[in-house]
This record gives sequence, C-alpha cells and structure tokens, in this order.
Amino acid sequence: MRGRIRQIDHDPIRVLAAFGPDPVAQRMRLGNARVRVTTEQLYTRKVAPVRDTLPELKHVLIVGEHSRDLPGTLSLDSLMTAADDGCPLPRTDPGEVALLHFTNGTTGAPKGAVHVHEAVVAHHITAAYALDLHPDDVYWCTADPGWVTGMSYGIIAPLTHGVTVVVDEGDFDTRRWYGVLAQERVTVWYTAPTALRMMTRATPRQGPYDLPRSFDLPALRFVASVGEPLNPEVVLWSRT
Repeated sequence: MRGRIRQIDHDPIRVLAAFGPDPVAQRMRLGNARVRVTTEQLYTRKVAPVRDTLPELKHVLIVGEHSRDLPGTLSLDSLMTAADDGCPLPRTDPGEVALLHFTNGTTGAPKGAVHVHEAVVAHHITAAYALDLHPDDVYWCTADPGWVTGMSYGIIAPLTHGVTVVVDEGDFDTRRWYGVLAQERVTVWYTAPTALRMMTRATPRQGPYDLPRSFDLPALRFVASVGEPLNPEVVLWSRT
C-alpha cells in the first residue's frame, strides 16, 4: 500500500452505528476475530460489555487520544510510534482469505462473504478505469467502511494507487461536506445517489446552485456514484 490517509477530526467514526454490542460480538465470533481496532467511545459502548463472551479476542487497539485508562487495551498510536520503520511483508497466496464482509443478518444469521488477496487486483483495475484514480489524486469516498464499497473502494483500491484518501468521521451535513471538498482539495469524489440528491436540495430558498458556488472547488474533476440512475436535477447540479 503506497497511499496516505488524511483524517478529519470530528466525532468518532460510526462503523454501522445501528449495530449494538451483541451484533458486533456475533460477527467477531463468526470471523474468529483476534484483534479489534476501534475508538475509545466505540470500545466502551460496543465491545467492553461483551468482551467476556469473546475468548478468541486477544488484543484491542484504540485509535486516537485516550481520555482515560481502558484496561485490556493498547494505544495503536503509541505502538506505531515505537515500531521500527521497516516492516517486511509476508508473501500470500492469491487465494488466501484477505477479509470478510458480513451481510446485514436481516434474513437470518449474518454470513461472511470471503474476499481473497487476488481480489485486490480487481479493485485496483476497476478503480483505475471506473474512478480514474491517479497517484496525485486526493480521493474521498463517503461510504461507511463497514459496507463493501467503503472498504473495497474507500480504502483498499485507492491505497493501491498511492492516492491520498480523505476520511470524514462526522455525519452528513451539506455545508460541511462542501467545506471538506474545498479545504482538502478533493479531486475525485465517490458518494451515494441519495447524498447527491440531498446536496441539490440543501438551499431551496436561495436556489439549488447557490451553495456550491459559495465554495471554491477548482480541484474537483470527477464525481462518481453507484447503485441507481441519477435524476436530471443531480446531473445539472454537478455541472454548475
């Protein structure tokens, strides 16, 4: 991985926020999770209450600053600071399991869909042709990393291209999203059709095109979406 991740300081990121401690524990047990990387807030709310039911969980790494001591956890930032600069990477077989993406579990027990290491090749190629990613891009995918798009095309694919990845931990807010695009000088933006429709309807009293014009977005060259056709209003808004 050659890219960089640029993080914006807001509320702790919500990885599928609707999940409570039991659904989180269920997926960890199904995946035989041994290491958990999370924030202090999410650990306290969703892992600590069920940790005694997870005998295979050996390490919990807390990202970001600690406001208090959490027994049984380690600071990922401190570990990274103390680690050697060199990190030899073991070779893997293309068919080896790389990660699991779990289904919602709305029709039964959640099922882990296996993604192998060779899948990264497909992620790399499709990001090049579908998202037009280049090493000098600043890329923002607004999908939650808990969903397949947020992981495959929000993290894995852009890092294989060496692009800078913007990660926003806050909830949707139209004006702040425009601010992120402008401040971080995002060049490629990948988001949902629903979010784009909300952006177009953000300022009905001033007209749908006034808010984007109040931000300087010369760097933004490509907006991508997925899942359903875009309505004409969104297409017109994207050209302003």
